[in-house]
Amino acid sequence: MNKNEKGFYVNTNTVVKDWDKYKRLYENDPFMKYVDVASMTGVSRQRVDQIAKRDNWGKIVTKEAVIEKKIINYVNQLNAMGRFSTHKKIAKAVGFSIDYVRAAFKENKLHITAENPFYIRKRKPHSEKKFERFKQLRNEGMTLKEISEIIGVNCDTVCNWNTDYFSKKVVTDPIPRDLAFEKFKELNAQGYYAKDISETVGVPRNTIYKWRERLAKSAQSMHSPVLTTTNTIEGEVS
Repeated sequence: MNKNEKGFYVNTNTVVKDWDKYKRLYENDPFMKYVDVASMTGVSRQRVDQIAKRDNWGKIVTKEAVIEKKIINYVNQLNAMGRFSTHKKIAKAVGFSIDYVRAAFKENKLHITAENPFYIRKRKPHSEKKFERFKQLRNEGMTLKEISEIIGVNCDTVCNWNTDYFSKKVVTDPIPRDLAFEKFKELNAQGYYAKDISETVGVPRNTIYKWRERLAKSAQSMHSPVLTTTNTIEGEVS
């Protein structure tokens, strides 16, 4: 029996044995808090904090490590099954906040291998036929506006098809310069935009603007409309 700081006799062996027991419980349970120990022992939260500091309590495995491992295992299960999921749904499934999920993805470079079914663009059967018709007309040199009117598809959709198709298509046989200029004159006379002409004849838009300036200067020198002076500058094409 020993006296404490207030002069009372206390059984130090019993006290140390009891706190060692709760120390082991706390250190081996990553989710146990001081308030839980206080509830089990019947002492105040502040008293538990004092004992923990005195005896250097510490977690063997941190809560964050356990949560991270659980998230990683769940993501691996999703990938193994080929299922897609979002951070929010993963957080709900594992029972932790979305901040833990985001941190786990960032620290461990996790990613869902399955594609998001809501973002997969699928064309309907009848759209496939129109898409094939679009490619045919586009290869014939028609503008997007013309194709939109012919196949009866919204111009925005045709523009998207054009991006998808021509971003993957490699041009191996460009239009010769003189033929490109002739095609330019034809489309320009019909009032098409520089963007449409550029895409059709396969030359930069800046070139289209320069060709238009040539036509305009030639028209001024001849004192005649632009559309009637195209033959006078055919020899200028390089």
